[in-house]
Amino acid sequence: MDSQHFLDWLSLTCAELRVIHGKKPRICLILDNAPWDFKESEETKVPKRGSRKLILQEWLEEHKIFYEVASTYNVEIIRLPVRHCQLNPIELAWAGLKDYVRDRFRIRDVENLTMEWCAALGPEVAGGYFEKVKEYEEMFKRADEMIETDVEPDIDEEDSEGETTDDGLSEDNEEI
Repeated sequence: MDSQHFLDWLSLTCAELRVIHGKKPRICLILDNAPWDFKESEETKVPKRGSRKLILQEWLEEHKIFYEVASTYNVEIIRLPVRHCQLNPIELAWAGLKDYVRDRFRIRDVENLTMEWCAALGPEVAGGYFEKVKEYEEMFKRADEMIETDVEPDIDEEDSEGETTDDGLSEDNEEI
């Protein structure tokens, strides 16, 4: 899938969701940001994890195209971080489905077992998936806060103190 294919799909999906649900105030799409879901171009490449906070913020401001398509239909998009499957409720659902099928496995029954499990999935279990994701999200938020308050200030100080020129000398012309 490439960017244009994804945007076409997103536009069609948002339009269909709005038709199905009418003027209900809130429709939300959760996208998992898997790198194989859409092809990145030079303009859409995400900054690296080690990029400065300002670079990340600027990039986010400049790349709102997916959100603009969805906002046309009053659909909210939540994008999950790459390689954080514990923040994606569908991963818990897939695990539950695989366990269910594995426990009752016969090759001719796989489709029926899948349909049976999906039909039996109630709001309590589905809600539990979202609650588990919230626990992980809170843990990550606490870790991010710790990094921002305890680690990043030290990195900024080290960067400004130890800057060197191209010739290997510090700004005070001392060899390092």
